[in-house]
Parts: sequence; structure tokens; C-alpha cells
Amino acid sequence: MNSALRISHVGLRGIVGKGLTATHVMDFAAAFGTFLEPGRPVVLGRDPRLSGNMIREGVVASLLGCGHDVIDLGVVSTPVVQHAIQRLDAAGGIAISASHNTIDWNALRFFGPSGIYLNTAEAGELLDIYHLRRFRYEEWNRLGKLKVVDTAIDAYLDEIARVFDLESLRPLKVVVDCCNGTSALILRRMNERFGCGFILINERVDGRTVAHTPNTSASIVELQLGPLMKPLGADAGFLFDMDADRVALADEQGRGISEELILPMLADHLLPLSAGKLVIANLSSTALLEDVVARHGGRVLRVPVGRQAAIDGGGDDAAVPVCLRRDCEHVGDSDDDAAAGAICERDFGGLSATPDSEGRDSADEFEYSSAAD
Repeated sequence: MNSALRISHVGLRGIVGKGLTATHVMDFAAAFGTFLEPGRPVVLGRDPRLSGNMIREGVVASLLGCGHDVIDLGVVSTPVVQHAIQRLDAAGGIAISASHNTIDWNALRFFGPSGIYLNTAEAGELLDIYHLRRFRYEEWNRLGKLKVVDTAIDAYLDEIARVFDLESLRPLKVVVDCCNGTSALILRRMNERFGCGFILINERVDGRTVAHTPNTSASIVELQLGPLMKPLGADAGFLFDMDADRVALADEQGRGISEELILPMLADHLLPLSAGKLVIANLSSTALLEDVVARHGGRVLRVPVGRQAAIDGGGDDAAVPVCLRRDCEHVGDSDDDAAAGAICERDFGGLSATPDSEGRDSADEFEYSSAAD
């Protein structure tokens, strides 16, 4: 097996050139174009990695060849792609991004018409089409058309402004490590439109320069944000990966917030806003989540670790089509990701485990006592 190339139910991922080639890209995109319902457009977006230009050309060619119109959003976050799929009533979408992997990697990430990753059955069908090379290419007069759109971020922010009280963020001093990725484009625009005043570091977006490994681990958070929080008098810190679908948090002391707190914070904020009361989490997530969800009259569905299990476990009574996972990678309706963390950090309260420096220890104590039981 080529360790520089990974083909699975999750999609296509690899080191560009060494593993991931233009042939892989075009064949996988053609398989997706064949898999999707004909007659509806496909949304495309990418993170700023330099290899994204090459991959974008291959994806566009294959999708047009399969008869799909392509709506190219340009360099945008993966959540913006997911949001646009639903907003534009598209057949599905592709995000060109290797997320938290190093700059030499890239990937194709596939979404259905709801803006959610493919479930196991759908992903299996896509893989079958890819391996059998049974692509549905159209004749010359039935090819798709390409449309380039540069308004997707503003449309995304319009929805965030409708859902969240962004005015309440203005008094807060928030530091964000953009990891030279797409979160910089969103957060700059939020500063311009809503006067949020986010302090951005590592915000240059050129596809070549990455200040550090685009990983949202606690050690990276404390290395990048830790020295800045106290001197700046910041209330909260956030660190994104390159396509802004993963986020890690820092408290006012510059310490990384435990991933065990992020899930309860999100649930505590989202459940009162939703008619659904089902939260999906994997088996390794904190037992604190049950207490928070029960307080809102909901229940937690535990599924095996992994994105596919979380997607397959979803249902119509879910609180939101979002998977609350330990690594805080939302796999459902993640169009609120960029702002949700800031809101949850601010509003979480009424529990013994709070997101500030004092609450960090109480969450650890909860985990130890639960394990002992």
C-alpha cells in the first residue's frame, strides 16, 4: 500500500505528486459526477494550498464532462462549501482540502445535497464507481458549464448574523490563529462587516507559507496562543486548521481548553435553539455530555469512533445535523463553526465545568470520578 495515498470511504487524500496525482483526482471527480443526481450543479471550493490550483482544474474538467454545471467558490472554508450546497440547491459538493495535514498533502472531500459527508452506503457506491471506472461522460452538446462565484463568504456570514448575536462579541478581546488558512478570510470580513475586532495571527494566505503544522492539538494552541493571551488581556483564543473545519480553544491564561469541555459547551448552547434533542457523540467522549444534554431534556446517542459511524447514526430527531466529536470537527451543518466557538466560550455557564481557567480543573476531576465509577 502506498502510504502517500489514501483512498477510503472518507474520500481521497495524499501527498501531491508522491501519492496523489492528477489522474487520481480526475477519476475520483468523474466517479462523483457519475454518482450524483444529473441536472443539478456541483459546488466546489478549496483551501489555499498551492496544489489546489492543479486539483481544481482536474475536478472541474471531470464534473463538466459528466454534464454537471460547476459553481466554483474559490478559496473558502469547508463549512462555506457545505453552506453553499444547501443554499444553492446543489446536487452535492467537493472541498479540496487536506484539513489539518501538512502543506504537501491535499484531498477531495465529498458532500451530498444536504451539505453533509456521504454515509457509508453512499461512500461505498462512490468507491465502486471509481474502482470500476464506469463514468458517465456526456456528449459535446451536453457538457456542463462553469460559473465562478466570489460572494459565498458574505452569504455565509449573512446566515451567521441571522443566527447569532454578533453585536455581543464586540466587547470581547479574541485572539485567533488562522494557520494561514481560510478562517482568515472569514474573520477579516467579520471585522469589516460587524466590527468584531478579532486579533488575527498567522493570517497571510498565499498557499506556500504555513506558520506551523495545521493541527488543532492543545500543544499547538499553547505554543501559538499561550504567550499572547495575558499580554493582550484577551478573553478567549481560537486556533483553526487550514480549511477552518476544526477549532481548538485557549482560556484567558493561555492554556488549551480540554476537548472534553468543547462538546458539552456546544451542546449547552445548541440544544435550547433546536427542536431536536438528540446529540450524536462517539464512545470516547466525556460522560459530562450526558449531564448537559439531560439538563435540556435530550439524550446522547453513542456511536463508534469515526466520522462514518457518526453520520450513519444521525436521524430526523437530531438536535442539529452536527456531529459533536472529540476533535470538534463538525461533519454536518457546520456553517456556524466560525462563530459557534466564540459564542459557546462566552455563554457557557451554570455548570461546575466552565470554559475559564477555574473550570479546566473541575472537568478533569469529573472525568476521573466517572472513570472510577
